[in-house]
Amino acid sequence: MKLTLKRHEILKKRECFQIVFNKGKRLYGKHLSLIILPYKYRLVGFTVTKSCKLASQRNRIKRLLREIYRRQKHIFKKCIIIIHARTLYEMNYNILKEDFQKIIKRLQKIDKKNIYCSH
Repeated sequence: MKLTLKRHEILKKRECFQIVFNKGKRLYGKHLSLIILPYKYRLVGFTVTKSCKLASQRNRIKRLLREIYRRQKHIFKKCIIIIHARTLYEMNYNILKEDFQKIIKRLQKIDKKNIYCSH
């Protein structure tokens, strides 16, 4: 299986983000929150809090989130996922990856009907 993240898989429009934020199921980690909603195919969006005023730091966090998701996207089924970084201090790849994996494990426990992810 290829572990690439294509442009058409990334959520871009504000309206789509708003729908998922309003109707999606939320799971929280220490630094990340995951908002997930069933859909006809898999899409992903990345958001970072604006508590940090520097766009370069926010963009770095989004790059890390894309990489973490790209390596584990095979777990998710047809749904829209938004990965939101809530805190920015002391963020590195390993911290974010551990937090993301904890959220996925929690999602797999909750998801009895295999709607969101494969077990």
